[in-house]
Amino acid sequence: MPELDRFYREAADKAAILAVAPASGESAMRNLVMQGKYTYPILLDQGDLGDAYNVRYVPAVFVIDASGDLVKQFVGGTTFAQLNQLVDDIGG
Repeated sequence: MPELDRFYREAADKAAILAVAPASGESAMRNLVMQGKYTYPILLDQGDLGDAYNVRYVPAVFVIDASGDLVKQFVGGTTFAQLNQLVDDIGG
């Protein structure tokens, strides 16, 4: 999550970050966000989004381009450098 937060703060002019967490873990997510002082938006998923993207493991990071197409999926998280390079590559 720190890498996503860094990307959200430092690359906001290139791309948006939107996190999705399972609604069943709302309390744990709130605690994690407060402890880490994360600033990017987090939505609670009732299951529809996770099913739509076939999420089986968390964390999972999906990069979706301006057309709404899935460009890349990272399972287990990603780094600021990976996100930054990928967004540069797709013209963000």
